[in-house]
Amino acid sequence: MFMKYFENLKVGKKLAFGFGLILLLSIAVTLCGIKNLNDISIRADKISQLKVITDQFAMAKAERLEYVKTHDEKYIAMNEMNLQQVDKKIESLRSLQWDTKHLEMLNDMSEVMKTYRDKRAQTVRETQQRDLVVSRFVLTREESTIKSLAQSYAQDPTRAATATALADIVRHIDGVATRVKLLQFENTDESLNALTGFMIESIQQMNAVKSQLNPADVSALEDVERSVSAKKESASDYLRSYIAEQEATQLLAKAGGKLTTLSDNIFESELSAAHDDIRKAVIWMASLLGAAVLLSIGIALIISRQIVKPLADTLEVARQIARGDLRAHLNTTRRDELGELMQAVDEMNTDLRRIIGDIRAGVTQVSHASAEIAAGNNDLSARTEEQAAALEETAASMEQLTATVKQNVDNIHHTSQLAGSTSETANKGGQLVSHVVKTMNEITASSAKIADITTVINSIAFQTNILALNAAVEAARAGEQGRGFAVVASEVRSLAQRSAQAAKEIEGLIGESVERINAGSELVEQAGTTMHDIVTKVANVTEILNEITQASDEQNRGISQVGQAIVEMDSVTQQNAALVEESSAAANALRDQAQNLASSVSRFITE
Repeated sequence: MFMKYFENLKVGKKLAFGFGLILLLSIAVTLCGIKNLNDISIRADKISQLKVITDQFAMAKAERLEYVKTHDEKYIAMNEMNLQQVDKKIESLRSLQWDTKHLEMLNDMSEVMKTYRDKRAQTVRETQQRDLVVSRFVLTREESTIKSLAQSYAQDPTRAATATALADIVRHIDGVATRVKLLQFENTDESLNALTGFMIESIQQMNAVKSQLNPADVSALEDVERSVSAKKESASDYLRSYIAEQEATQLLAKAGGKLTTLSDNIFESELSAAHDDIRKAVIWMASLLGAAVLLSIGIALIISRQIVKPLADTLEVARQIARGDLRAHLNTTRRDELGELMQAVDEMNTDLRRIIGDIRAGVTQVSHASAEIAAGNNDLSARTEEQAAALEETAASMEQLTATVKQNVDNIHHTSQLAGSTSETANKGGQLVSHVVKTMNEITASSAKIADITTVINSIAFQTNILALNAAVEAARAGEQGRGFAVVASEVRSLAQRSAQAAKEIEGLIGESVERINAGSELVEQAGTTMHDIVTKVANVTEILNEITQASDEQNRGISQVGQAIVEMDSVTQQNAALVEESSAAANALRDQAQNLASSVSRFITE
């Protein structure tokens, strides 16, 4: 159903459908790529921020350790800055889209950071407390006091032992500083006990030397003793601070490890998810691209098949038409441009087949008609020549008749003049009358022949008119090629009509002549029968001869007119003969053209 619908679509719509579908798949590939790239970009941003957290936290850890080593406050300030960056990054990550598990891990990181900060603050406080305790172990003032006492007693040779004892106390106090550094380095009970033991020994030495001092110096030494005893009592505070610091450091390290673990877990998870997204993006894009390629190939094959096949069928039919084979048919139910093209070519082939058939029939008819016209023209030419010969004979007879009539007129005039002597020449008159009777009979016969000739001329004119009409009809059928022949046929018809009109006039004149000749014959017969009383009736004869003279004059004029008409008929007949020859040539040319056209059309096969 769809293929039928698709087949009937216009070619432009088919191409638009194919390219539109490919464009949609391309858009789908692009959107899929954009979405996956966006997801990968988001994950890359998360991974980048997690990496920043790890790096910042590692830097903060290194700065804290450096602070622990050096107790320099700038490191703890730098540590605070890095921790603030870590807090910002965690908050920034929490503002992004996460699943429940990772969001809980980020919340845990925030909580761990709070714990880390608390323990870090505690560590800093304990470190500062230890520094304060260590600062109390500074015995510079006490050492200076004892050194002054030792120097004063060293000046008195009798107090050399006292000066030596005081010098030993100074060395012990210097040893306290060494023990303090050892305690800071080892941070153990042994080093603390060694420090306090050293301080106790110093106090014991000071107690031992008191008895050797002046009362005023004893008071100064007791001040030093009380100061050392007080600092000895604060030594336990150092260890407590150290232990608290270590405990806080352990919790701090645990929190830092947890933070690092959480960050690493999220980092690894996001990195794995990014790899999955990349793999899925590649799979999706490859799948969509493959589908687009396969669909494009399928659409291209379908569209090309629906375009190439009808074009190939149409081309084959066109080639058959070019070879002259009109028997092919194109049957299609398609309603697109190619279907319309196939229908148009099929209709053209059908029309060509019909036209060629009509042309063949027309050529056959024209060939037969031209052959008939040529044969008719040949017959007409022969009859026209015969008519021309008959007209020549008629003209000669008319000349003889004219001469005879003239002679008759002259004779009649002479007879009229000699009427007075008719009685003397009665016998001769009888002979002359006999001769006149004979001549009149000949005139009557000639008049009958002339009437027959005019009848023939009239018949020829009628047949010529019919042939001219047939020629005009055949010229109309021949179309453009018969236009010249139509002009010739029209001229022939005009001449035929003129010939018929002249023949009618001649027939009328001859009829009158025949009537008058018959009347003359009757008179001559009457003259022959009444010759015996010619003498007695000369006056009547003279009157009759006068009448005959007038009639002969009129007959002479009529015969002259008949001669002129015959001359004109001869001219018209000659023209008719020329026109018939031209018509014959045109008919032959038309027949040749019909044969050429038939030969040209014969290359087409219609059945």
